[in-house]
Amino acid sequence: MSVLPSQKLTIGELYLSMAVGLVLFLTPNDIHNAVSLEDVSEGLVALAVAVITAVFVLIIKRYEAVGAALLTHSVITIVSFTFGAVNGFITKGANFWPTISNYQLNTLLIVWSIPFFMMVILRLALKGPRDSNDQRAGFVRFLSLSLRALIILYLFIILFRQIIPNAPDMVSARKISYLPFAKIQECLATVNEGGIAYLIWHCLILMPLTFSLLILNPKIRWWQLLIISLAFGLTLEILQFSLNTDTVYTDDLLMYLVGGTLGFLLKYLIDGIRSVITGGAERSILSMNFTPIQIMDEADEEKEEALPEEIVTAPLPAEVPVKTVIGFENAVKAVEESSAVKNDIETAENLTVTEHPAQIAEELPVSEQEVPTTADSVSVGHEVQAIEEAAAELVMVEESKTADPASDKKNDISVTEPSVENE
Repeated sequence: MSVLPSQKLTIGELYLSMAVGLVLFLTPNDIHNAVSLEDVSEGLVALAVAVITAVFVLIIKRYEAVGAALLTHSVITIVSFTFGAVNGFITKGANFWPTISNYQLNTLLIVWSIPFFMMVILRLALKGPRDSNDQRAGFVRFLSLSLRALIILYLFIILFRQIIPNAPDMVSARKISYLPFAKIQECLATVNEGGIAYLIWHCLILMPLTFSLLILNPKIRWWQLLIISLAFGLTLEILQFSLNTDTVYTDDLLMYLVGGTLGFLLKYLIDGIRSVITGGAERSILSMNFTPIQIMDEADEEKEEALPEEIVTAPLPAEVPVKTVIGFENAVKAVEESSAVKNDIETAENLTVTEHPAQIAEELPVSEQEVPTTADSVSVGHEVQAIEEAAAELVMVEESKTADPASDKKNDISVTEPSVENE
């Protein structure tokens, strides 16, 4: 997984996110106190959450701030429920058992899902210059925070809604139904008595599990998710049977598999929409892996435009490994060095020694370092070797003149550099 940029929420943004999380926690209670009808209250809660999220995003313009608000809401919910349960046990005694009502369950799902999918829709529609690395990194951090909030709420709901919706009964006989499709037929026959609600709940109960697992680990195969769903659902039924908190039905396992299937289908659907919008350039947005956009800085673009065409298009020296040339600047530097060596050699070929041979030999552009060669042109190494031989020959001529003054009969000696054989 790639390393995310170091941008984080400031103290002010963090406090604002926590305040929004507190507002999300208080909103369902306040609306329910004002409106007695639960269906109308749930609709108003959904509208209020959408408006709060939209205003918050317009103000702060950060994905991760919404994730921090959702995490704050989840933590406050657990703390409030825990204090309520402790207070109930103290005041009411053994007859009290903490439960999650249908209204509380629905509003918890509304408060988490609406902000989450609003951010996903924004990310789906984002493309072009606005689809920057900062936006992508912020969305990955949002996924991290919102999934933590989901895990907290999910375990809380599973525990008090599915495993121990009632106080454990170790005295009464346990109930189990082995007949397949019996419960499903019963629910369809009692639509007005909560049968459809039972089917929907058990078909969606494992949907967040497989959805989250695919985001955390995209390499999980579909059949592995089905096995996980079956194992998790079987664990729930075993706990229910052991604690004798509800009747165990074999149909529940079938509905758990449906929920697990819906979870990874939803994830693939969102990724497929993003792939269509971007033309296949980005195939997945629901992933914890940060995939940066490879873009060229403006300074690099200006530098590339200012370079001569022959330098930009010139091949790299053969002796310089391509893997070691990191970045645009290093590549240009290597090409310039190769071009400079060629120019020095051309200058040296046109020199004519008219004064002091030793002085001219010292001025010859002979480098002690290894000279890179070009695969497409004249071997630079052979040319440099020939120039070194010519310089050594000039030095020998000077020494012979010093040893034998009679040989210095001419004031001007014109020495022409020997021709260099080309490969």
